[in-house]
Amino acid sequence: MKHPRPLALLAFTALACSSVPLLHLQLNRTESGPVGLWRAHPDRRPVVGDVARFCMRPEHAHQTAGRPYAGGTVRGPCAYRTWLLAKPVVAAAGDTVEHTPAAVVINGRALPLSPTRARDSHGRAIPIAPFGKRVLRSGEYWVHSPYAEASFDSRYVGIVRANQMRGTLTPVLTWITSGQRAALRARGLTPRRCGSVACVQLNSGAQ
Repeated sequence: MKHPRPLALLAFTALACSSVPLLHLQLNRTESGPVGLWRAHPDRRPVVGDVARFCMRPEHAHQTAGRPYAGGTVRGPCAYRTWLLAKPVVAAAGDTVEHTPAAVVINGRALPLSPTRARDSHGRAIPIAPFGKRVLRSGEYWVHSPYAEASFDSRYVGIVRANQMRGTLTPVLTWITSGQRAALRARGLTPRRCGSVACVQLNSGAQ
């Protein structure tokens, strides 16, 4: 069976977003996760493996204002008009996270290709989360995307706390780009389709 082309999917998602807003549908165009249509679950508490939605802290939002990877160019929907981001959760309460310049280590296992950069692809300074090791407490999360090495995740915005969380996202109609596929393979991860193009997951056991 042939998969729908991305342009056809974009047309579908645009129609869906405009016609059924009560279903909490959201369109993702960033490289930090599969591109396409997702459903938001505003009241769901995230666990490791979920894609979480969370509000940026004001200091990060102000430093990165106007940059697409940090939400958008206009005021966002959160407190202090900051933006919502969506990233996979890789660690939660009880997990040990060590953040170093060279890598992020979760429970003794280094995430592949997870260095922290001082500047973005345009040479602009970006915030950097404190380096060091700690055990996450209740209501604390570490988010990290394997789909893009330069993902704006906890390496830069730090630990995400429960009061920043705005639920989770689940895929409805998504696909991955050639750049995302290359990033996954560079990390030794193989993308796997669910159904036809309904969703993309990583191999079981991989973060």
